[in-house]
Amino acid sequence: MGEIKSTFEIALEKAKAVEISSEDRKRFKREEVLSKARDLFRRYTNHPNRSVSLAEAIETGGKDAPLLMQCLTEIFLGALDPSHPSERIWQGLRELGLGDIGPFQEAFARMVEDNERARKEGAEKLRNTLRESLAKAGISGTAVDPNIEESSQWKDLVKSLDQRISNGLHRLRQEIAHAIERNSSLPR
Repeated sequence: MGEIKSTFEIALEKAKAVEISSEDRKRFKREEVLSKARDLFRRYTNHPNRSVSLAEAIETGGKDAPLLMQCLTEIFLGALDPSHPSERIWQGLRELGLGDIGPFQEAFARMVEDNERARKEGAEKLRNTLRESLAKAGISGTAVDPNIEESSQWKDLVKSLDQRISNGLHRLRQEIAHAIERNSSLPR
């Protein structure tokens, strides 16, 4: 007569038969290190008064140090946001090996300013165009203020400007990543 096995015993037998591929091991390791990097990022950015040393965390990372460095760099670069600039992000990038952040911060600020200026100029130009159109239709006066946000022209302009800043930010992130690779004394 057959032996009755518990569900746990059956699961253990099946687990022994399953072999994890090297690709899966790498993926699991990356997910583990990425989780650690996200936690470090949160502690670093949310608690600036606490002493969280990225360099120290990477140096004590052992054989995972290069992957941790890569993950932290990706996270910090991904956090560069034109709508919410943060000095703490730049400090983190400096600590990761960017070195002189000045030129990159200036390029970032210029990109944000250019985008804001283009948005304001585009809004004013579109507002004037719509006022002229309304005036030709016999609607004019000081109380006439067209709602440009509902205009398809405005939506196209915003989409174009968003794409432009997205492309510029992508290029800047690549430049920063290359600078970190060149400058960093931390494990890569």
